[in-house]
Amino acid sequence: MKTLLLLFGLTLSVTNTNAQKDLRNTTVGGAATERESAWLDSAVNQVQEEIKALSGEFDKEEKVYDAAVQNKADDHVLDSLREVMAVIHDRLGAYNNRVQDLTLQFIATHPDSYVSAMKLIYFVNALPLDSVQHLYKSLSPVIRDSEYGRAIAKEIQKVISGLPGSMAPDFSTVDINNKPLQLSAFRGSYVLLDFWASWCVPCRHGNPHLIALFNQYRSKGFTIIGISDNDKQPQEWRMAVAKDKIGIWHQVLRGMNMKKIRKEADLNDKYGIRSLPTKILIDRNGVIIGRYGEGGENETALDKKLAELF
Repeated sequence: MKTLLLLFGLTLSVTNTNAQKDLRNTTVGGAATERESAWLDSAVNQVQEEIKALSGEFDKEEKVYDAAVQNKADDHVLDSLREVMAVIHDRLGAYNNRVQDLTLQFIATHPDSYVSAMKLIYFVNALPLDSVQHLYKSLSPVIRDSEYGRAIAKEIQKVISGLPGSMAPDFSTVDINNKPLQLSAFRGSYVLLDFWASWCVPCRHGNPHLIALFNQYRSKGFTIIGISDNDKQPQEWRMAVAKDKIGIWHQVLRGMNMKKIRKEADLNDKYGIRSLPTKILIDRNGVIIGRYGEGGENETALDKKLAELF
């Protein structure tokens, strides 16, 4: 379930082979770390028990929505079902915040625990960069040099690569019309990467304004590339593009192959996308000059930036 990805990710137990191997090799002490993991899991499990009914409600509504899509229900029906799911999503957020608070408190008070590194990696794309860097630096040298500690450093670098001042990572893919698309081919134009999804209600609500911006600036060297998190629902992606009339700019999928995950092809991963919607503005030389959404400025700032540029 998309809305609970972070919550359940935070409660992964220390029972996988790699984690056990790292625990045995660490000087912190495997037995102590396992006890710490058990304590945190117990605290988080209490929240999970409380959330069961609500998550079941979301699953039920998601199945209703999927069935409506398969039966080609009216757009108004689909919009209504998405709104219901969005309300439940917001209610789930309160529980997610409780899990987050429990876990962050554990990390802050257990800098010598392997569990802290294992949990922190799930926050790299969920917290402001400076908060993640502070928590990472607070870990002991032994933990930072562990398997998960090194993985955190790599994930932090990915987030940095999607921030203003960095060169925009290049990518090649195919668009909604099965035509090849490469970001570097747009050098000389300002490009807005719009990370969205058909199931993201705020994304869909923002499309009329995005259309207005596109029409206002397209003749001045501005274009948009929509990057949708719909790899598992291409039909819904195409329906949303048609309904919202956003086929006037380039549309691609993020590149997440759930059967064989290839992170190098995942555009959300490449740009350190934390949540949807997120927009990234790239200048004519391929440098990121703006990030809008969680982890960046609001979209009013995007309007102001475009007005300054053009």
